[in-house]
Amino acid sequence: SIMQGEDVEAPILQLITIRAIATGNGLPRYRMLMSDGVNILSSFMLATQQNSLVDEGHLVAHAICKINRFIVNILKDGRKVIILMDLDVVKTADVVGGKIGNPVLYAEEELKAPLEEYVNKRYPGLVKVVRNQKREGLIRARIEGWKVASGQITGFFDAHVEFTAGW
Repeated sequence: SIMQGEDVEAPILQLITIRAIATGNGLPRYRMLMSDGVNILSSFMLATQQNSLVDEGHLVAHAICKINRFIVNILKDGRKVIILMDLDVVKTADVVGGKIGNPVLYAEEELKAPLEEYVNKRYPGLVKVVRNQKREGLIRARIEGWKVASGQITGFFDAHVEFTAGW
């Protein structure tokens, strides 16, 4: 729900992993994988004012967290990053004992198959979905799409755009 822009009040999530990332200003930043028990999202960053939770050993893998306040930032390449501005550890990792459920990565479970199904049903034989083996960036992705295009006209559009009859 968060990734789809819905207003979610105080979600409860499990921390799967947390790791420090390099920054230029000296303050450590932390990237986190979080789970709702069904899906794992890799798009979380801890706001630096919450670093004390890591420093004091409260925020470790498998802890259960209540997210009190967050901001969703959209990067230039369209990816979303959720900045956790305020959170509470409601159950420590030693109490939880491990990962809850059998969550799968959100992008694999929720995005790939439904897109192909939607495109094939709505535009049979007209639209091709091309996936690169790794992230290539917007321009390279469009070049790869152009290479496999077979029509007289090739169009590239962003994920939030849908062409209609007569465009």
